[in-house]
Amino acid sequence: MAMRPPKPREVYRMIIEVKGPKPQKEFDEFKAQIREIARKHGARIAKREHVIAPKKGHK
Repeated sequence: MAMRPPKPREVYRMIIEVKGPKPQKEFDEFKAQIREIARKHGARIAKREHVIAPKKGHK
């Protein structure tokens, strides 16, 4: 199967799937990479981004 550029929806999903505690600096770099990819494919970037970390007290 030929590699095709991901659809905007898939690019967005990649942002969502950042799970687990991550050093903020590393996350910022990761976010920048995603932004580049998303821009290439004309996806809209979510205005509010946050690290999705496991919730406290929910094991």
